Amino acid sequence: MALDEAVGRNERYLARFFAAAAFALLFSAVQGVVQRLPGISRWLLDADYGGHMVTNLAHTHITLVGAGTLIISALTYYILPRLLGRPLASRGLAELSFWCTLLGVFGFYFALVGLGIAEGNLVHQGHPYGEAKEMVGVAHKLPIALTAAVLGLGYWTFTLNVLLTLFNSDRAAWSEDRYIVKFLVAGAVALFLGTVQGVYQVLPWSVEWLRDAGEAGRLIDPVAHTHINLVGGVSLAIAGFVYFFLPQISGRPIHSRRWADASFYLLAAGALAFWLGLLVLGFVEGNMVIQDGIDFQEARARLGLWHPLILVTTGVAMGLGFWLFIANAFLSLPAGRQASPWPVRPRRREPRHVGTGPDEPRRVGVPLRGWLALSMVALLLGTIQGVVQVQTVYQDWLLEAGRAGILVTPLSHAQLNIIGFVLAALMGFSLLALPRVWGQPLAGRPLASASFGLLAAGVAGAYVSLLALGLAEGARVRDGIPYSQVLDDFGLWHDLPLVVSYAAVGLAYAAFAAVVARTIGWQEIGAYFRRQWQAFWRELATVEEGARPRSLRQARQRANLALAVEVGGGWAGFGGLGWLMTGRALAGGLLFLAWFAFYWITMALALTGNLGPLGFGELAPVYGLLPVVSGAASWRSYLRAVALPAPATQSRGEG
Repeated sequence: MALDEAVGRNERYLARFFAAAAFALLFSAVQGVVQRLPGISRWLLDADYGGHMVTNLAHTHITLVGAGTLIISALTYYILPRLLGRPLASRGLAELSFWCTLLGVFGFYFALVGLGIAEGNLVHQGHPYGEAKEMVGVAHKLPIALTAAVLGLGYWTFTLNVLLTLFNSDRAAWSEDRYIVKFLVAGAVALFLGTVQGVYQVLPWSVEWLRDAGEAGRLIDPVAHTHINLVGGVSLAIAGFVYFFLPQISGRPIHSRRWADASFYLLAAGALAFWLGLLVLGFVEGNMVIQDGIDFQEARARLGLWHPLILVTTGVAMGLGFWLFIANAFLSLPAGRQASPWPVRPRRREPRHVGTGPDEPRRVGVPLRGWLALSMVALLLGTIQGVVQVQTVYQDWLLEAGRAGILVTPLSHAQLNIIGFVLAALMGFSLLALPRVWGQPLAGRPLASASFGLLAAGVAGAYVSLLALGLAEGARVRDGIPYSQVLDDFGLWHDLPLVVSYAAVGLAYAAFAAVVARTIGWQEIGAYFRRQWQAFWRELATVEEGARPRSLRQARQRANLALAVEVGGGWAGFGGLGWLMTGRALAGGLLFLAWFAFYWITMALALTGNLGPLGFGELAPVYGLLPVVSGAASWRSYLRAVALPAPATQSRGEG
């Protein structure tokens, strides 16, 4: 009981992860339908890479990172202390990871959508995409780099918190389910590796190289980047969640711990080897494409057997790991029907439970069997397609199918894995864990059931539609018909099935968001964000006690010195120092990070000629003026904040 109280104390803060994930899914729901509407889908398709930024990059990140990562963080923070027998290492790191992930993913999302539309519009005006991006200049490179860095910081602090919790734990206090720990830790480390790659590949020189490398560059981004995140990070974490929650649902141990261990080692080793293999192949074949002026197929042919051997062997290892995990999960499900999966919501608040006894999920009342069955079936189909699509014959067909082949791979494969496997599992586990951390029974029983049904129908429709359209349209492209003509011939039959399918998925997300909001309470959510906003501005303006002067003369001396330091430090690339000197640590820290990133990134880009039409001369007034503005604001706000008496009054008092 003491252990449960220790690890479960103040877990209500985890509810904000689920609420923020539900909010991200609402954006995903709206965009998923809008970008498939007739006219809009064609505009995005003809917008070259600008359309790709909107349809693939932005939508995938708000769905998989904005929703998926936040839920994974919350579930990991909930489960890991119960496995290690000690509270989470740092609540502060958990808060930091939440806000960095939330701000980073939404900043990254809006940057991608805005830039994709702006650059796509220039492409429609007749400019090649490379020229369009150069016309946008620093407005393209800086927002992407900054928001990616903030997002990366969220991942890195999450990984650090997980590792610190592990290293500070006592093995003697670990629970009997300690084998699950390695899934959660390996998942966090894989997400760290994925974000390191993600931050690097959005840098201007990396973006240019990947684009020039063509299909070889796609082996690195999106294929390698997606797999280390989705297979190495997300899938390993979900497997750990299944092994933790499933015995509580079924009332009996997992079918085989040996199978669980074997599935871990096959998945972890296969994902890491697949990721490294894709990186090596991408760089080697990409350099051939760029330096020798050959196409991707010839570069691949030069490597001979090495290209398919690396992909097939590592793909088979991942497939075996997934199939072993799927079999273990299905064999652990109870044969009979679950009794009373949806208990009636009590009229008054019941005592909060933090234990993990076998009957607790039944009290929470989540029909996890359906969510698990959907995610396992989707995973099974996705892994089968994954093994098939690394075959050379399959890849050649897709290359000859051109843009139609993208509907088959990566789109149909990605949607099956992301929506059918990842989100189905995470949404189900969220509905199970949220009542525990919040201390209230789940609200909205019909909405939760509707969310599951709509998600199952939507993901099935999207997968079948993308696969069928890709194969049918790809066959016509291979016959020599331009893809634009193929789209005209298909007309509404291309857009309508996808609009209907993504509308069902979007409604499922909306129903899930409504359940989360009703369980937490709209008033609670509104009050929380009001408190955070008020506390943020109060902290920005509050002068720490150690920086409060004893006289007006001392206040002016400190303000003048801070003004000089802020201006001089800003000109040298280190802003915010004046705010720190005057006791505003939050404001100074934020300014320091923002100005440091802006100053040095733009300086490096300008000196290397990567800022498009802008150069160092055009940015020099910005470098010079902004520190002066910041210093003046620091000087004025500090004197107003300390609010000392007038000199004459003070003199009479002292006399």
